[in-house]
Amino acid sequence: MCGESAGVQMGSLACSLQGRDKGRFYLVVGIDRCGMVLMVDGEKRKVNNPKRKNLKHLKVYREVATMLVEKIQAGKRIADVDVRKAIKSLL
Repeated sequence: MCGESAGVQMGSLACSLQGRDKGRFYLVVGIDRCGMVLMVDGEKRKVNNPKRKNLKHLKVYREVATMLVEKIQAGKRIADVDVRKAIKSLL
């Protein structure tokens, strides 16, 4: 059934388990329907072109980039450098 997001929230740190990006860390910037999330890493997947990935292929961590979430909720643009810094600080 669609709509299950399994505790994923905006700004969550996630690691890819499947595909050619296996082992790469991302931040969740959007939650799509049917178990898909939109993710960015600030390098290969930039903010203007997020990666759409199935939740089954991710390990989602409890860590959340609160600074980026606040920016998104305030309607401000986030930069790729902000995403890279957030991922680095969460690791």
